[in-house]
Amino acid sequence: MAMLSGLLRNEIADQVSINIINAFAKMRKFISINGQVFERLTNVEYKLLEHDNKFNQVF
Repeated sequence: MAMLSGLLRNEIADQVSINIINAFAKMRKFISINGQVFERLTNVEYKLLEHDNKFNQVF
């Protein structure tokens, strides 16, 4: 999408390029702010998998 809007030279293509860049900047900021939350969620998921495996072994 970004490459296509770079080839097209009009106001809409320019706005699309700006919106794509802004979206990636917002995603990067969101991930950096919430990085610890994602890490904790990953840890909880691993623990859940461990417990599932232990339950499967018991039953």
